Amino acid sequence: MKEAGGKDILVASAAIVKTNAILDFDPEDWRRIIDVNLTGAFHCCQLAGRQMLEKGWGRIITVSSVNGQIANTGRGAYSCTKGGVGMLTRLLATELGDKGITANAVAPVPVDTPMVLQVHGPKDRAAWEAQIPAKRYAKPEEVASAIKFLASDDAGYINGHILNVDGGFMASGVLIR
Repeated sequence: MKEAGGKDILVASAAIVKTNAILDFDPEDWRRIIDVNLTGAFHCCQLAGRQMLEKGWGRIITVSSVNGQIANTGRGAYSCTKGGVGMLTRLLATELGDKGITANAVAPVPVDTPMVLQVHGPKDRAAWEAQIPAKRYAKPEEVASAIKFLASDDAGYINGHILNVDGGFMASGVLIR
């Protein structure tokens, strides 16, 4: 990887979540989640992207979610922001790809993190694990490994891709075990 000072690699991963049915979602909670998850990613990508343009090289990796690709009940604001992060990533890839900068996203299933443990009770966890072929949540280090790959020179020709880190979740339909 080139090293020229400033920002060579950006990983935009900040996110918050609150659960509620879409018709009952508090508009203030909706705004806050969009501000943090989508607008925050936009600002980080814009700032880092400008610095990368000056060098003619960079890697932008955003953290989306499988929730940005499907509609899961009770997570409307989160899902909308993660869908937006995926589109932001593709736009960055399209606009910066000829300038030595790649933009890709990772989209995990729930990851065993403190945030997920706060919003996923035993019922949520059982529902997810029943539909993930690997029958478990992702580990933080598995997501980190995918990010590390996308930041590497080995991924230099991968651009505009959303890499699902999902134990087969997006490949499956209803699992009859």
